[in-house]
Formats: sequence, C-alpha cells, structure tokens
Amino acid sequence: MEGLESNCGWSTDSLFPQAYFTPLVRLQDGLHVKMENCLPGNNAVSRALQAIYEKRERRGEARSGMSVRADIHEDEVLSFLSFCFWHGLRPVIAPEMHVPGGLEGAVMRGRDAELFLDLNGDEEGARAYYRYTGVELWSQAGGEITDIVVPVRDGRIISGLGAFFRERNENIRIVAVLQGERTEERFGGIRRHVESLPPALNPSVIDRSFTVSPQDAERSRVDLFKSRGLISGPRGAAAVHVAKMILREDPSASVIAVVPDYLCPV
Repeated sequence: MEGLESNCGWSTDSLFPQAYFTPLVRLQDGLHVKMENCLPGNNAVSRALQAIYEKRERRGEARSGMSVRADIHEDEVLSFLSFCFWHGLRPVIAPEMHVPGGLEGAVMRGRDAELFLDLNGDEEGARAYYRYTGVELWSQAGGEITDIVVPVRDGRIISGLGAFFRERNENIRIVAVLQGERTEERFGGIRRHVESLPPALNPSVIDRSFTVSPQDAERSRVDLFKSRGLISGPRGAAAVHVAKMILREDPSASVIAVVPDYLCPV
C-alpha cells in the first residue's frame, strides 16, 4: 500500500507487520464494525504503542532488553505485555487503578523505567490511527461511509481517524461515544471546557457525541456475542449501540463502528 501524505504532515507509510491489519465485519445492512480488538493483545492500543516505540527506536532511545512503562488502562495490560514480548522489552506494570493518583500517578511512576511510552502526551499515538486504521478503513469501505462511530476514552483513535477522514471526505460525520451516567459530558462545540478534555483528544474533528449507560453497553455486548459471535469490550459495544441508533434515524446511512477493546477492566 502506498503512503499518503496529509495536510497535517502525517504520513500513512506503514511500518507495522501484516498482523496489524484488522477486519471490517458486516453486522447488518448499513452497519459494519472495524474490529481493532483483533490486534495483538486484543486492544487497539497496540497501534499507539508500536508507533511511539518505533519513533523512539529511530532516535536511538529504545532498544531490546530495556525496562518499559506506559500510561495504560487495566484492559490494555494484555496488549502491553504482548507488545513487550514482541520487542524483547521488560514490562513494568502500573495500571491506573493500582497506583495512587490514578492515571497521572502511573505516568509519574513510569518515568522511573528505562523507557517510558507516553501514550497520552506523544502525538505519535494519535498519528498511528491516521496512518493505519484510517487507511485500512478507506480501502475496506471503498469510501462508502456516512458516519464513523468511535468510543472515546483517551482520544487517540478518534483524533487520528477524524484527521484522516476530514481530508478524504469532509461530509463523513465523526461520532464520539462516551460511557457513563454523566449525560452532560460532551465534546467539541457542545462542551467548552477544553482543559478538562483528554490531552490526546482533538475535539475539532467531532461532529456529534453520545453518552451510553453501562447497562446499554452491556446489553449491546451480549447481543453482539449471541447474534454474531463477536466479542467486544464495553467501549466497542457502546459504539455499536450508537451506530444502530444512527441507522434508526437514517436507514440509508452507511455506518462504521470502531471496536477497540476485547476485555472488560478487571
């Protein structure tokens, strides 16, 4: 696949192994799911880890045998371990729920390792989804997309995909999905408190946002497995739930839901 140059200076040239190409699965008329949880370790964070590591490796700052930390969430631990095994790195685990200070505490402790992969502070993390997930989706869907539904936690995936599709077709709507009971939580033009947004998130790429309750996400997760045999974590299931809502609003839509997770947090 030839590399594409973007207006923002990001390149789509792929350095990843073929194992990183994830399937696009048809659920029903007008609805497909991009199974990013088919990546090594069953989580989309693999792309960001790989991209940031490669950048550090090119600079001579990373090599096999080093101890490494990253600001990961609990459901990303398996992916982090797989990544470390692939590169011969020594993982130091400090997921945010097991460290005083939460995710920020994990980040600070991570700076004691020989190598710290700053998933939330390094732009290369979001760039990975521009280069790889965006290019794959564009190729797989043939440009026949009206809406892309992306669950948002750290903001890397939606920022990368949003930048890619803004350049290819500005009519494609980028839809953010949040989880929780806080229905007032919104991004972009609806929510103006930029300082409280995840650091990796670019809210300018978001056209719509929805909040999905844990109960609706769980029902969607169970339905995905029972109806199609697809396993998803709560974030991906929430994205599928919203994608179906969009289809009910507009049956002529062509919607893609991104499923980044496989496991629920422990």
